[in-house]
Amino acid sequence: MVTRARWFGAVLALLLLWPAGAGALDIKLEPNPVARGGAAALLVEGVPAGTRLTALFSGRPLVFVPSPRGLAGLFGADVMLKPGQYPLAVSWSPSQGKEERRRLSLRVVDKDYGTRRLTFPKGQVELSRADLERHEREKAEVEKALATLSPARLWQGAFLRPVPGEVVSAFGRRTVVNEEPRQKPHTGVDLKASAGQPIQSPAAGLVLLADFHFFAGGSIYLDHGQGLITMFFHLSEIQVKPGEKVQRGQIIGRAGATGRVSGPHLHYGLYLGGARIDPLAFQALTQNLKVE
Repeated sequence: MVTRARWFGAVLALLLLWPAGAGALDIKLEPNPVARGGAAALLVEGVPAGTRLTALFSGRPLVFVPSPRGLAGLFGADVMLKPGQYPLAVSWSPSQGKEERRRLSLRVVDKDYGTRRLTFPKGQVELSRADLERHEREKAEVEKALATLSPARLWQGAFLRPVPGEVVSAFGRRTVVNEEPRQKPHTGVDLKASAGQPIQSPAAGLVLLADFHFFAGGSIYLDHGQGLITMFFHLSEIQVKPGEKVQRGQIIGRAGATGRVSGPHLHYGLYLGGARIDPLAFQALTQNLKVE
């Protein structure tokens, strides 16, 4: 793991090699507006060779990847972000010439993801002192993993779906546990998966955390670089270790019903630049842009 300052500096120093003789810079946001919890891209065409390009949304650098449509700066609107207009700052410096800047505006709109009602035994809701202490230790480990800011992009190509099963509980739904509403919405998507079904990595990356947790059960966190992190919960079996490199499509574990669940399935989550966004929306974006 690297410090925020080193990672930010690495992004600012990104040198984009683009064919010489490209035309004037063409910049646009797609989509705009975007729903809270959604994924978006800053599309940039006509970047001359040797140009230094950066873009910030909510204080975080975008993840730039090549696509047939030019450079795509990927980012997301956090599921808890309030609807409204938000600035996106773009700056670029030709190899010879002064820095130029452009300020765009992204409109974030509300979205009703619906509500889910869950019922669990009292011991899984009102925790004992030992269970609460365990949860606090695990929470600290997770927060450390999610704060990882690796400077290099570790993945290529469009994201894969970790299991082919249909959505059984959508991303962003308001949650009511034992008739008590919770403040945080569902920050992942639950996919249908039978116990023991293999789970594949959606993209290449590095294993940050692989352990069994009180609420999430068998859990894997993958770092794909530049603030892009995926997570997989309720696994019956973990087949990777922290620090291990994984490839796109590699089997990393098996689905199960561990942790606080009502039955076997896969909880799949994704963080991009600190934003909790719908992993299936991000997958669709990488597929639509045909990222390389």
